Amino acid sequence: MNLKFSERVKIAYKKLKASVYFDKTQLPLRDQLVTYEREEIESQLNTLVEKITGSESDWSAFVDEILSAVSAFVFPKALEPIPENMVILNSSSVPIRLEKPQFFIDLPVNGHILGILWVLSVGRMLDKNCEDDTDGMYEHSYGNRLKKKLINSESGDITYSPYLFEPYFSQYESWRDRGLERAKERLNDKQDAVILTLDLKSFYYSVDLRATDFSGFMSLFENAEPWIMRVNEFVYRVLCRYSDIVRPVVNDTEFSIENRTILPIGFFPSNILSNWVLTTFDNVIIEQWNPVYYGRYVDDIIIVDKVEKSSGLYKKAREKTEKSPLTADDVIDMFLRNGTTPILKIFSEETDECGKKAITYEVNPKLFSSQNCHICVQNSKVKVFYFQSGATRALLHCFQTQIARNVSEFRMMPDMDRVLLSKDYSEIFNLKNSDSINKLRSVDGISINKFALSKFLGKYRKVCELINDKKEENAFEKDLMVILDECTLIENYGTWERILEILVVNDRIKLLEQCSLRILSAIKRYEVPDTKVHTEGIHIKAGLLCVFRAALCRVSALTWGVGIDNVIHNTHEALLKCAEELDCTPEILKLFEPIRMQRDRLDYCSFRMVNKYVLPLSIDCMLNQLTTDDHPNIRLCELSEDLKILDLEWDKSDYRYYPYMFTPQEISFALLCGGICSGTICDPMKQEEILKHIYLHCNYPNVKEDEDHILYELEEIHVSPIQVFDKTHHTIYVGKRDGSDYKDKLCVAIGNAELKLNNFRAALDRRPNRSYQRYRNLSKILDAAIEQKVDLLVLPENYLPMEWLPTVSRFCANNQIGLITGIEHVLFEGEDPFVYNLTAVILPYEHHEQKFAHVFYHSKTKFSPEERRQIEGHHCTCQEGSDYQLFCWHGIWFPVYCCFELASIQDRALFRSYADMVVAVEWNTDIPYFSSIMESMCRDLHCYCIQANSSGPGDSRILQPTKSELQDVIKTKGGKNPCILAADIDISALREFQMLDYSLQKDMGAFKPTPPDFNLKVLEMKRNRTLFEWIMETYD
Repeated sequence: MNLKFSERVKIAYKKLKASVYFDKTQLPLRDQLVTYEREEIESQLNTLVEKITGSESDWSAFVDEILSAVSAFVFPKALEPIPENMVILNSSSVPIRLEKPQFFIDLPVNGHILGILWVLSVGRMLDKNCEDDTDGMYEHSYGNRLKKKLINSESGDITYSPYLFEPYFSQYESWRDRGLERAKERLNDKQDAVILTLDLKSFYYSVDLRATDFSGFMSLFENAEPWIMRVNEFVYRVLCRYSDIVRPVVNDTEFSIENRTILPIGFFPSNILSNWVLTTFDNVIIEQWNPVYYGRYVDDIIIVDKVEKSSGLYKKAREKTEKSPLTADDVIDMFLRNGTTPILKIFSEETDECGKKAITYEVNPKLFSSQNCHICVQNSKVKVFYFQSGATRALLHCFQTQIARNVSEFRMMPDMDRVLLSKDYSEIFNLKNSDSINKLRSVDGISINKFALSKFLGKYRKVCELINDKKEENAFEKDLMVILDECTLIENYGTWERILEILVVNDRIKLLEQCSLRILSAIKRYEVPDTKVHTEGIHIKAGLLCVFRAALCRVSALTWGVGIDNVIHNTHEALLKCAEELDCTPEILKLFEPIRMQRDRLDYCSFRMVNKYVLPLSIDCMLNQLTTDDHPNIRLCELSEDLKILDLEWDKSDYRYYPYMFTPQEISFALLCGGICSGTICDPMKQEEILKHIYLHCNYPNVKEDEDHILYELEEIHVSPIQVFDKTHHTIYVGKRDGSDYKDKLCVAIGNAELKLNNFRAALDRRPNRSYQRYRNLSKILDAAIEQKVDLLVLPENYLPMEWLPTVSRFCANNQIGLITGIEHVLFEGEDPFVYNLTAVILPYEHHEQKFAHVFYHSKTKFSPEERRQIEGHHCTCQEGSDYQLFCWHGIWFPVYCCFELASIQDRALFRSYADMVVAVEWNTDIPYFSSIMESMCRDLHCYCIQANSSGPGDSRILQPTKSELQDVIKTKGGKNPCILAADIDISALREFQMLDYSLQKDMGAFKPTPPDFNLKVLEMKRNRTLFEWIMETYD
């Protein structure tokens, strides 16, 4: 390990900040981090280093200070249901009363940093898989696992990446999908299969950690450094302090923690410890049962096994009697209550009025280091699915189909048709019925599905940041305010930030104030019975108030002006009027003061804690103007307004604690915007230089330039000049230099999309079309590209609004789909307004397991006469580019042209022998002329040619250099609905053919013979993967 301890502390702070940034349950802590960073962050962290490494007395006093400030927030995990004899109303008038509490730790920031240091040292040792360490964790334990690349394999040190744990969704997918696949394999082998799912009840409250556990952790180190021992002891003391606070507060027997030392929710070491506690449990299941699959996601369990024909389960499953049907208890008895060490024991048995037994199982305490652990199985979540060989697999197929649908929904562009076009909100409601859904009398009630509501709001937020469709949005937001009554707001307090964010993004400031006041009113009505939580000594509403404050502060940082100032002022006034009913402490009242809110809103921007996913442009670009005394009236989620205050020297910032990766595609877009505002878009070499510098500086600020930077720099992007016809152009190489990502074939799709003259004119008239219909057309095309597993999608000239580029670039990176598309004419306002015609070339790649995209913006070098006439008729100047680019991606070489550029014989022949394909984005109506150009270019350059034009005039096509009747791989015209047409182009086959001499080419006949002067030396270097090196050596 070469890291200085001071650097280790800074990395820990960055990883803490990133973990909180992406955690929707840690809003109060996020507020605390903003305050912490304001107080001279470097000085704060240096002081922390001194305390950890200082004298025993200083360290002890420091720990006592932190522990004395520990407290707990109480949140509603569930509310009391509507009484059975109550009238079912379509608006809430029932009391808002807690049924089930959820406790979160409230710990000073320094305590959390110490917790992350524990995770990075002790936690990392505990998290090792059993395949790497005999005492390690079970390999199919998926939840709360550290990033596999937490340690740099070359340097042996902790990476500077902000990320700490593996992402929730991918881990959950692996846990669930492996189980279903194993069940399917058993059925394919003509065996019966059983799937058992269990959930451990109130798991974090049921464990018991002892001091001996933590002292035992030190044996994992050959020679533990003093700071590790101190941090290890500190973590245990936090657990003890938290348990002492929660123990007297809990009145509900379900949460009774007796004399146990439990795990605090919201404390990051708990993530590691929750898995460690169950290590023996995992091992015994494997050793005694050894099922075909056992997977655990924290406290959720899936077990899959085959059922032998000699088994009692097999026989019972086939008995045709209702007296003794196969039950979950039978499966548990056979597999989990037998053996040398029973895994589950019966904790209690109850018999209902009908004589039906309900058994509660407890995990055998002998499987834990402390016999005081009391971990029960949640009866309501015990499920057994028995699949008989040869019988229908409908249920299994249904599971997998629904899962595939859910997974694809996360990959695709959000679809809001049902809501915005049909006003159908049924996806977020659960209708409770006791009989046929067609009978009104069978309706027992209606409730909001929490997960569906959260997903729904997330989809809508992504859409609303792209569109400006007043009619559709106004109707939706009015409906939203009806749906979100006070009871629903409390039950779904985790969605408050997203709701407020939607209203800010859509500039609905009056509705924002109305919603804020409704949240306060809901908190005022919220009740916590003494039978559930002993309320003396704890502020039961403090947690909800802190969540609301953090949400309002962060989203209001997205907009500046009198309107939002009034919302903050009026919210504070409303809070003052009902402070006593809200159980509001003086400290919380201060948090809502307008002056404090103003300062913290700026700090959310300065410390990069605003939601970057609703900003079209990085907050770095606007900070200089925002932090002046005279704050501008501006909405940061509007690109046109961001450009007005863009700082052309934004890249000179020395900020180092980004809570996220500042991605290459985001940097490229910021450079583009800066270039547009300055009137000079940087050339590819300058872009590469600045991009790599910013990427390293912002994401890995502590890396030594002379030593370790090679471990982190973007080695997948390289640019070199190339001299053609005595003029300098550029070669842009994207991908692995060793050729490991090369492809022989490429699945290419052309978008059949209609361009409208009205949109072109509206953009020049400063009233661009950003309707939902336009968004729908784009999303259908992008989603089709995913479904058809397209590698590269080509769309027409002028197709994509510039504001949508960040979202589309992220889409391409996440799905690893290349995109070449024209950008709607970009108008820059100034004394002499000018217009760019840009083509975005978005080429994705993977860098250290992260999905990025290199985005280059080709500026059109030759405007057509009609295009120029229209632009100058709007009193603007055409801003022309000066060069062309030759791209290499997946080992395939191609230039990109924009429409009228192809009219130049010299320009379209620039990369003869280099190009495997030529891509052209167009908006032309002279079909015969451009068709002739493409057909001759296909033969003359002997390459594939891809042309995307507006669907009206048509002639979008993919051509190959073959005889005329086979030349069109795809050709299309017209069509009302946006769609794509995809085909594979075989680059390897084309190159192999080109290597033959004329006679053998004639014999083979797969393509037309190569033209005279075709450069075989260049072709050979492409095949040997040395062409780019040769270009650099020759022209750089």
